[in-house]
Amino acid sequence: MKIENALKEIYGKVYTGKEIKLLYSYDATGQAGEPEWVFFPENEEQVRKTVEVALEEKMPVIARGAGTGQSGGSLPVHGGVVMVFTRMKRIEVLERDMVCVVEPGAITGRIKKEVEKYGLYYPPDPASFEFSTIGGNVAEDAGGPRAVKYGVTSSFVLGLEWVDGTGKLYRWGGRNIKDVSGYPVHKLLCGSEGTLGIITKIYLKLIPLPPERDAVLLRFSTPEEAGEAVLEIMRMGISPSSLEYLSEKASSLIGLSGNYLMVELEGGEEVEEGIRKIRERFGGEEAGIWEKRKKLSPLLYRLAPIKINEDVVLPRSQLPEFLRFLSQLEKESGVHVVAFGHIGDGNLHTNVMCEKRETGERVVVRIMEEVVRRGGSISGEHGVGIRKKAFFRLQYGESERELMRRIKKVFDPEGILNPGKIWD
Repeated sequence: MKIENALKEIYGKVYTGKEIKLLYSYDATGQAGEPEWVFFPENEEQVRKTVEVALEEKMPVIARGAGTGQSGGSLPVHGGVVMVFTRMKRIEVLERDMVCVVEPGAITGRIKKEVEKYGLYYPPDPASFEFSTIGGNVAEDAGGPRAVKYGVTSSFVLGLEWVDGTGKLYRWGGRNIKDVSGYPVHKLLCGSEGTLGIITKIYLKLIPLPPERDAVLLRFSTPEEAGEAVLEIMRMGISPSSLEYLSEKASSLIGLSGNYLMVELEGGEEVEEGIRKIRERFGGEEAGIWEKRKKLSPLLYRLAPIKINEDVVLPRSQLPEFLRFLSQLEKESGVHVVAFGHIGDGNLHTNVMCEKRETGERVVVRIMEEVVRRGGSISGEHGVGIRKKAFFRLQYGESERELMRRIKKVFDPEGILNPGKIWD
């Protein structure tokens, strides 16, 4: 009752009803964890005071945006307080600085539309950008198709304001494009999944809106040929804004036949020349299937009722052999293994479609082991959350994990910020 009264003093109302707790207990993974309280902060002072109250009671605090995460990063697996940031959604465009200052609850798609009014561009485009929040994008360091040219979300984060696990407010970075005065501490929060701090403001770098965009669709007989073509395209002196892969099984779901690369270029006059060079080397056809590609994920359920979606990353040089491995694994296991995604930066979505989850999980283990053996990463944009905790030790040794634990202790001495995620 003490904590409830303290929280009521901050917000004026306490949400503890069964319906609202259920509403904020799950995300896109289909997994869930029920919170004890749900609140909707409207300013950083409410965030700071909430953390102070939670610290006194050793109560978990979980930041949540739109709940679109694919790793369980925003699930209250140990109960506690869920802060839903959908009311902190201000967007301010500083046109002359080419910077956008936003609150964490702003929808990424709205940010993109707002800056385009000024002839500016925010490139990161995770699949959920039309409804995911920028705070969640930063917390997971979200990517998307255009990461091959522009980088992931953190590439555009100039500064952050956040509250740590003691209730202290920090500001690091800001409107400056360059700043090497001290440690870039704010970058640690990018991809930290809310375990180091609760973000209250974000400073985003913008670039001029590209005037031209064009794309071409390339067909290959085998996955290995497509993988080799990726290596060649990236050395052709052009810079694709997107370079996406569709395996034969993936392409069949949207009415195609074969292994495909979708190559998109954007910029100025160089776009036309780049497309011409690609067509001269590989042939190709009009890439009018982009919207179909975006709808591919739900179509996978035509193959089997259970989907286990991973977002592994490999060095580009390893892609041809890894794609061969996936084909062989599918034959050996009898389970559908459907690969597609952002192959230009080595980031593949490997979708294991199965009738029984335990069968699919065994296939996932083999995929993760092969990824790490080839020098890859278990996640390129979804984060670790609770979904990939079991594989964290494959990629990081004890000394690396201990360093991360020590960093966590500095930011969150009592471990109240989003506990149960990544490794603990």
